[in-house]
Amino acid sequence: MTTVLLVDDSKFTCNRTIEMLREIDPDVNVIPAYLPSKALELVQSQGSTYDLAIIDFNMPEMNGLELAEKIRAIIPYERIVILTASSAFTTHSQTIPEGMHFCQKPVNEEKLRAVLQFQRRISA
Repeated sequence: MTTVLLVDDSKFTCNRTIEMLREIDPDVNVIPAYLPSKALELVQSQGSTYDLAIIDFNMPEMNGLELAEKIRAIIPYERIVILTASSAFTTHSQTIPEGMHFCQKPVNEEKLRAVLQFQRRISA
């Protein structure tokens, strides 16, 4: 079973993403966090129990790349996907660090299927 940490400040987006992930893989276990601080609490308390982190870029408290780096400081985590509405991922003059990938919003089942396949390739 794949366990996904899903971080997005939009509860609607989180709920819809969870629905789509479960349509793709009914056995997927998705743990939502609506704020970066909550995601950090979960990672600190549960460590490397996550197979994949899907993180929205634009959130309060910190952006998705900042959160991803903080998660990586706690556990060496290569399976991070940043969700962004930006068509050219150069927001705030930042680029995606090595080992991270991005997924253009709006997400759909096809894109999420590719995200899960990415996680499975890395884990194999």
